[in-house]
Amino acid sequence: MAGLNDWLMFVHIVAAMAWVGGLLVLTVLATIVLRSGEREALTRFVGTLSVIGPYVLAPATVLVLGFGIWLVVDTDAYDQLGWRVWGMRLSLLLLLVVTWDTVFKPGL
Repeated sequence: MAGLNDWLMFVHIVAAMAWVGGLLVLTVLATIVLRSGEREALTRFVGTLSVIGPYVLAPATVLVLGFGIWLVVDTDAYDQLGWRVWGMRLSLLLLLVVTWDTVFKPGL
């Protein structure tokens, strides 16, 4: 029978597949649409981004991050060398840098 760690890993991997796969498909479609040179195709493609972004890619990103953190917190494998503490510190630092850059964009 599958335990909590197995279910966390399952959701984490499925969300990562949706996230990375969705971005890959969007990249390929964007290349095809831009090379076609059709204005209507570009308009339809941009219209689909308003659906795919908030309803597929954003939740998948949150699920990957959330379940990944849950997996790290739930396991004891990284406690020996303090990897969990340093990983959380680096993640927090990255979040602060991205937030700072998003809020205070120099030159705009």
